Amino acid sequence: MGKTSHRQPTKRKDAEIVVKRNFGISSVFSDNDFGLYEGIAVFANRRGYRFLSDYFRWLAERPIAEIGSDPGDHVHLTPHSPYCDEIDFSFDTLTSSNRNAVLRGAGASRRSRRRGTPIRQFTGLVAEITEFLEDDLRNDDEFRQTTIDEISELMTVIEEKQAQLEGM
Repeated sequence: MGKTSHRQPTKRKDAEIVVKRNFGISSVFSDNDFGLYEGIAVFANRRGYRFLSDYFRWLAERPIAEIGSDPGDHVHLTPHSPYCDEIDFSFDTLTSSNRNAVLRGAGASRRSRRRGTPIRQFTGLVAEITEFLEDDLRNDDEFRQTTIDEISELMTVIEEKQAQLEGM
């Protein structure tokens, strides 16, 4: 491999990257059944893909600091575009000495793997979000009320969609 910089690449203004959640029906997660799945779609112009290529090369070659509070020395990539879903990517570098700590810290295990339809996964995700935010929700009245309001909006949509499906 050629010589690369240890500095994180900078995205040029003309590099476009758009990230969207998408859904489909496919056998992509099953050998014999078609089912609903959720995915992440990336749309980019050539400069956007060059930036991503440089970014991943930098991740692969950069020196990492395995420190106790952040053993994977994680970095974030947040594509900013008026067309993008608000999604942040976090990248941690796994090594033989930090792998277990990084995955444990992320709650990544075979048992915790999200499976099933996007709706089934979302059910677990809502529970995980509120558990993750428990201390903040307990100690911040405004944040707690905003979260309650958002869950109420979610329940309204769910009830409407359930009634719509039952009426089909």
